[in-house]
Amino acid sequence: MRASHLLSFALLPAAAAAQIPWPTFQGNARHDGSYAATLHPATFVPRWEVTVGPGMLNQVAVADGKVFASGPNRTLFVLDASTGSQLWSIAFPTAFSVNPPAYDGGRVYVQTGNHGNDTFLRCYNANTGALVFQAPHSAQWENYLAPTIVNGVAYVNGGYYGGMYAFNAVSGQQLWFQQGLPQYDEWTPAVEGNVAYAYVGGDLYACNTATGAVLYSIDDPGFSWAGWSMDLAPVLGGHNDAFIVHSGRLVRFDLLTHTVAWTLGPGYSGQPAVHDDVVYAIAGGALVARDQDSGASLWAWSDPASQLTGAIVVTQQHAIVRSSTRTYVIDLDTHQSVWNIQRSGQISLGAGALYIASNSGVLTAIGFDALPTPTQLAPVSTHYTAPPVTVTVNGSGFTLGTGLQVLFGGTPASNVTIVDDQTLTCVVPVRGPGLVDVAVSNSLGQVTLPLAFAYTPALHTSGTHLPGGNIVLSSHQSPTDMLLGAWGIDQVAVALPPFGGQLEIWPPALMFVVLAWPTTFEVTLPIPAIPALSGATIRFQNLVGPNVPVGLGHFSNSRTVVVQ
Repeated sequence: MRASHLLSFALLPAAAAAQIPWPTFQGNARHDGSYAATLHPATFVPRWEVTVGPGMLNQVAVADGKVFASGPNRTLFVLDASTGSQLWSIAFPTAFSVNPPAYDGGRVYVQTGNHGNDTFLRCYNANTGALVFQAPHSAQWENYLAPTIVNGVAYVNGGYYGGMYAFNAVSGQQLWFQQGLPQYDEWTPAVEGNVAYAYVGGDLYACNTATGAVLYSIDDPGFSWAGWSMDLAPVLGGHNDAFIVHSGRLVRFDLLTHTVAWTLGPGYSGQPAVHDDVVYAIAGGALVARDQDSGASLWAWSDPASQLTGAIVVTQQHAIVRSSTRTYVIDLDTHQSVWNIQRSGQISLGAGALYIASNSGVLTAIGFDALPTPTQLAPVSTHYTAPPVTVTVNGSGFTLGTGLQVLFGGTPASNVTIVDDQTLTCVVPVRGPGLVDVAVSNSLGQVTLPLAFAYTPALHTSGTHLPGGNIVLSSHQSPTDMLLGAWGIDQVAVALPPFGGQLEIWPPALMFVVLAWPTTFEVTLPIPAIPALSGATIRFQNLVGPNVPVGLGHFSNSRTVVVQ
C-alpha cells in the first residue's frame, strides 16, 4: 500500500463521541444504513487518503480503531483508523473473489469464493492477523456481500446451487445450511430476533436462526430477472417490515401478514436506508424521502449535474449519498446539501470519520464530530446569591480546537480547565435567578445544552399556550424550601425587604402554597377553551425560601406567557 498523491491531508484526531462501529454491510445486521451519531459538516476535515491497491474497493468495516478493507489484489487489508497506515494484510491469490469484510468481538471475517478449493468463511484476530478459523462451504465462482454476525453466529450466502449458511463465529463450526434458496450471489441476510431474512429471486425468505428452516416466504410479483446477482440486502425497518430495491422498484414487505405492503416505481436504484420512521431511496437519480409506513412522499433532493447511485447512509441529522464523482451530505431538516467532496465510492462511518472506498482502490477518510459537546453537568444548580460554584462538565471534543469557552445563559464562566477530552471544570458566572442554557464553544463551533443549569429559585414555563391547552410551571429550588406561586398582568420591578430579589408582577394573585418540595415542583394550569383569550398575557413568579412567613425567602425570576 502506498500513500496517495491526490491530496495532502493533515492528520486530525478522532473525537471520542464518534466511536460507534460500522461492523458489516450498511452498518448493522438490519442493513438499514442508520448511524446513531450527529455529524457537524462545518467541522469536516480530510484526515488521510491512501491507495490500498489497484482495482475496486469493497465497502469497508470500521471498529476498534481499525479499518478493514478488501478487494484489490485479492487481499484483506487492516489499516489504522487514525493514520491510514497498514497494520497487516493477507492475500488470497487462488481465490476467485475476496469479498467485503465484517467485524465482531475482536475478529475480522471475510469470505473467499471459488468453484472448489479456496472457498471459505475466514476469521482472523483483528489485532495480529492470526488465523482463528477457516470454515469451508460450497460455491460456484460467486461474489458475496459482508457476513452478518449476530450473537456469536455468522450468517452468509453460499451453496453450489444457492443457499444460506450459519457458522459459529468463534469456532467456525457449521451450524446449518439452508439449501432451499435460489442460486444467486451478491447478497447477505438481514437478521433480527430469531429470523434471518434473504431476498433472492423474487421472494423474501424468513429462516429460523436456530435451525435454518424456512418459516415463510413472501412472493414479490413485480420481480423482473436481471441476472444471477442480486446486489442487495433486505433492510429491516423496525415496524415489522422489510424493504428492498429491485427491478426499478422500492418494495415494502409486511412481516406480520407476509404480504407486499406497497410498491413504488419505476426508476428506483441502489440500496435504501431507514431512519426515524422514514425510508430513503434513490429514484430517477435523486434522493427521495418517504413515510416508512405509507410510502407517502415527504421530500426529495437532486444534483442537477449528476445522478445519484449506490447505498445511502443516514445519521441523526443528515443523509450521505453519492454520484459517480462526488459525495454529498444532505441536511434532513432543510433538505439541502451542506457539504460535498469530489470523491465517490462505497460509504462507511466509524472511528470519527466518513470513509469513501473508490472503484480505483483509493480510500479517503474525512474526520468529523470535532465540536466540543457537553452532555452532563455536576452540580446542576446553585442559589443565585451563593458564592460562584465550580461545575464539572462531561462530554467530548474538549481538547480539539482553540479558545474553549463555557457560557451560562450567554455569560462566560471563569477558570475553565480542560481535564481531558471528555471532562472540563469551570466556575459559574454570577447571574440572577432562572434556568439557563449551557454552551461549550471553541474555534470549531458550539454545542448547547438547553436549560441545563438552574440559578435557584428558578421558574420555567412550557406547555401548549393555546385556548383549551395548558401552561406548565416548573419550579427549581433548594430541598425543603417553601413555595408561594403568584400570577399577574402588569409588570413592575419592586424590592420588598426582607425578601431578596424583586417582585416583577402587579398585582400579585396567589396561585398556590407548597410547604416543602425536593428540588423541583411542577404544576399544570389549564387554559379555558375560549377563543377570546388569544393574545392574553400572563406573568408568573414564585416566592421561595426556608421560612417565607418570617421573611426568609427570595423571589424567583418571572416568566411571561402569551396565549396564542
